[in-house]
Amino acid sequence: MSQRGSSSATNVSRSGTVLCKHNVPAVIKTSGTEYNPGRKFYGCPYWKQNESENLGKKNCRFFRWVEMVGDEMVGDEMEDRKGSMESLICQLEHSLLIAESKAERRKQEKKRLSQDMIVWMKDRETMLAHGRRLNHDVQIIRIMLTILLVVNASFLLVLWGYRSGM
Repeated sequence: MSQRGSSSATNVSRSGTVLCKHNVPAVIKTSGTEYNPGRKFYGCPYWKQNESENLGKKNCRFFRWVEMVGDEMVGDEMEDRKGSMESLICQLEHSLLIAESKAERRKQEKKRLSQDMIVWMKDRETMLAHGRRLNHDVQIIRIMLTILLVVNASFLLVLWGYRSGM
């Protein structure tokens, strides 16, 4: 029997058990990836184990999604009888869940970025106000220095005139 959605062949025992490439019953695992969270799949039972524990057998990288109709697992024989419509519906429902999850994450990110922008704009206004105050203070200091220079020069002229007159 061929495996739907994969290029490799899937062996199924007479009892309907899915076998990996070692001809050993595949193990049902649960995906933890971002794009397929919680989705069930068949995998090689030697996946992520030491070769010494597996009597020299390495992971054959066997992989096949478990087909689900509602909460029921569906085998290839039943899927062939019912047609691929249920499989397509499951895939579309799964794609919809992923799209909704991405949309929600983007909505949250947009909200966070909007809040960050408001804070940055307030900080910018505060910095501009500080800059205007500093500019004003610099102008006052320049005027005061000019006054001090004029007073100091006048004082020196008076002293020089006083000493010259002696």
